Amino acid sequence: MSLSVMKWVWENSSTKGSERLVILALVDFADDEGVCWPSIATVAKKANLDGRYVKRILKKLVSDGIIKVDHRKNGIHNRSNIFTIVMKCMSLPSETPGSGLEDTRGSGQETPRVVAPAPPESPINNQLDPSRILKPAYKKRRSAVEAPLFPIAVALSEVSGLSFEANKAKIFREAKELSRDPTATPDKIRQDYGPGGLWYQADWRGQRGQAPALTQVRSTWGTLKVNVTKPKSEPKGFAAIRDYIRQEGIKND
Repeated sequence: MSLSVMKWVWENSSTKGSERLVILALVDFADDEGVCWPSIATVAKKANLDGRYVKRILKKLVSDGIIKVDHRKNGIHNRSNIFTIVMKCMSLPSETPGSGLEDTRGSGQETPRVVAPAPPESPINNQLDPSRILKPAYKKRRSAVEAPLFPIAVALSEVSGLSFEANKAKIFREAKELSRDPTATPDKIRQDYGPGGLWYQADWRGQRGQAPALTQVRSTWGTLKVNVTKPKSEPKGFAAIRDYIRQEGIKND
C-alpha cells in the first residue's frame, strides 16, 4: 500500500459510496505510482462487495478516467488486469516572464493525464512480487548467512539425492542445524552417508539401499556404528571336556 496514493485519493478523489470502497481497495495494493494488479475476486473481498457489481464499478471508473486498465493474457488464459490509479496534478504557476504559462491554481484547469508505465508481467499476483519486497540489503544479509553453510548444504544434497535448486530452502535449514556440531564437515557427511558409508552398513534403512533423508542425517549424526562380532573365547575346565565329548561322539556308558 502506498501512503502517498492513499492520501491523494482521500484529498482529491470525487468517488462516493461503493466506488470509493473499490478505489480504496485498489489503493491498498498499489505502489507509489498507483499501479497494482489484484484479481477481481480479491478486490471484491477487500471491498466486501459482489464480484459482478465490482466489475460494473470498475467499468464506470475507467469511463470516468479515474483508473486505467490494461488487460493481460498468458496464451489463451486471462491473467489479472493491471490497474493504474490516475492521479491528476494541478499545474504550477510560471516563474519565467514571457513563458506564456498562467497561474491556474484554483481555476480548475488540469494538466494532461500522466499514466505510469505498466510493470513487467509476473506470475505472482499484486504486491507480492519478490522484486519489490526483497530489498538489496536483505539479499546481502541472506547471502552472508548462506555462504558458510554452502559446502555442508552441497554435501547434504549429494548424499540425500535431492535437487539442490528445487530444495534449496530445506537443505540450508538442515545445514544450519547440522553445522552446530563442530564434527559435521562436508567430507565427514560424504564419508558416513555416501555410498558404502556407515549409513549403508549400520542403519537398517541404508542396508536396504535407501538413501538418507535430510532429517535422518541430522538425527543419526554421530550415532552410526558397525557392530563387530567378537570371537568366542576358548572353553575351559568342565566346559572344554563337555564340548570334546560332544564333538567326538563319545558315549557315557
